[in-house]
Amino acid sequence: MPSALRNLYFKSTAFAGIAKIFLAVSGVITIWQLNLIMSKDDFGAFMIVFSLYQIIAATLSTLFQSCILYHVPSDESTAKTDIPHPIARAGMGLSCVISAAIGILCFVGAPFLAGLFNNPDLSLWFAAMAGFIPAFT
Repeated sequence: MPSALRNLYFKSTAFAGIAKIFLAVSGVITIWQLNLIMSKDDFGAFMIVFSLYQIIAATLSTLFQSCILYHVPSDESTAKTDIPHPIARAGMGLSCVISAAIGILCFVGAPFLAGLFNNPDLSLWFAAMAGFIPAFT
């Protein structure tokens, strides 16, 4: 692996790692602050919806990030076996469309999702946090 490519790989990995650490820390701080200002019932409802949407967003983002990471050519020697850049860009666009569609589906289907948890009060939370899925995918 050439030195320039190795440096680029290291920098991008470090940047992604720092971004993930920042996301984790900011999420913990936000949850801690919400716990202080919300009633216990509201906080419990929030955490149910937050957990479900976090799982959906993480699943979608892992799927599309893995596709881009492992199948976009990094040099000419593997370009014939990997996905070309235009197809990879189309895949990223498709991931945005799919995550937005799932977010809209969760917004529209909020009463149904609340019914699955046998808690109609969750309907407002499911609708209010539906934008979380495309934002974090």
